[in-house]
Amino acid sequence: FLGSLTPSPRQTRSLATTTGLVIHAAADGIAMGASATSANWNVGLIIFIAILVHKAPAAFGLTSVLMKQGLSKRASRVHLLVFSLAAPTGALATYFFVALLGGESVEGEGAHWWTGMLLLFSAGTFL
Repeated sequence: FLGSLTPSPRQTRSLATTTGLVIHAAADGIAMGASATSANWNVGLIIFIAILVHKAPAAFGLTSVLMKQGLSKRASRVHLLVFSLAAPTGALATYFFVALLGGESVEGEGAHWWTGMLLLFSAGTFL
């Protein structure tokens, strides 16, 4: 009975792969959400395009690795769905976080400070 509860090495590798890319996608979402609070809309547009350009290869890579690891198509779709939702969830959470801590609007000085700090955090995850 207990043997059936422990994940197989294949499931463990797949979960680790997906978890790593979900964390990366959430950091992308933090950058997107923080840039949406910036008064300069060019910052948001540049970050959006940069994330958009590298999401397709990342999704393709994730799916390829999961299939190579022996996951079924159905299980791979679930992993891909979780990966796909990580960036928008991170963006929305960050936007509301900055709005909450920045005062009554996202245009305040406190919001600009949080925007800068969160962009730095997201850029640091790249390294």
